[in-house]
Amino acid sequence: MTDTIQITLNDVAIDGDFAPEVTLSEAILALEPHAPEGEVFTDIFVDEVPFHPDFNDIKLSAITTLSLRSQPVGDVAQAGTDNLGPVAELCSRHFTAAARSFRLGRLEEASHSFIAGADLLRDVLMFLSLLSKHHGLDEAHPAFVNFKEQEASLSAVLTELESAQTSKDWNQVADLIQYELTTRTTQLSNLGPTMAAPT
Repeated sequence: MTDTIQITLNDVAIDGDFAPEVTLSEAILALEPHAPEGEVFTDIFVDEVPFHPDFNDIKLSAITTLSLRSQPVGDVAQAGTDNLGPVAELCSRHFTAAARSFRLGRLEEASHSFIAGADLLRDVLMFLSLLSKHHGLDEAHPAFVNFKEQEASLSAVLTELESAQTSKDWNQVADLIQYELTTRTTQLSNLGPTMAAPT
């Protein structure tokens, strides 16, 4: 068991009762039932640093504090809907910058821009998933079907992108980022209003 990490949810201490070798992502998943009914985690701080996907595999033995905050899923979903457009636009800007840097051979610069765009794309997907749950969309709902189709299409592009990166075909990487990922990001952001609309 770990007795060094302090875990709080909405400023209230909770007992996670975790072994030291448990990863941060595993701990957060296990802590989800502690959130008030109808709420989801919105803010996560690891040793007072805002959560980043790179933290997922960190062992709890390396962490001193884990602070979580939650909000009603409806509020989060609405905020996500309101911000989908601006987030998608910023995501596309990062992807465009990454593509340009890949074409110029500035790989480190390109990688930073791509990661920034990928983080925002992950936010878009998360908000859409919350929206579908908030509105109780079943698998036959046109917006839900469209969302899943877009996810599958995005997954195919990412697989192709990974292959191009492995072969160091940077022009192909740039094309996939600029002409495929940006397009799909915009398409995903346009799904928000359709999830709240009656069928």
